[in-house]
Amino acid sequence: MTLEKQQAMRRFREQYMVYSYCYDTLRYPVPFPECDVVESERRRFKDSGHLRFALRRGQQRRRGGRAMVGRGNRGRHVVAS
Repeated sequence: MTLEKQQAMRRFREQYMVYSYCYDTLRYPVPFPECDVVESERRRFKDSGHLRFALRRGQQRRRGGRAMVGRGNRGRHVVAS
């Protein structure tokens, strides 16, 4: 694999991977043969294989309790009750 592809794979794993059986030492005390344990990546995971810190994604919140209701409103906002 080229260096660029390795870097792209690493960035993808950092952004989207929330669990890895390779780092789950509670269920699997011995790593599987296909697992390449990377120390910097291993530190991101608990012994359970889950991320130490949850991924935080930017979520937009609607202001003032207004919500789009149905398709027939043609984009008009309706105050939610």
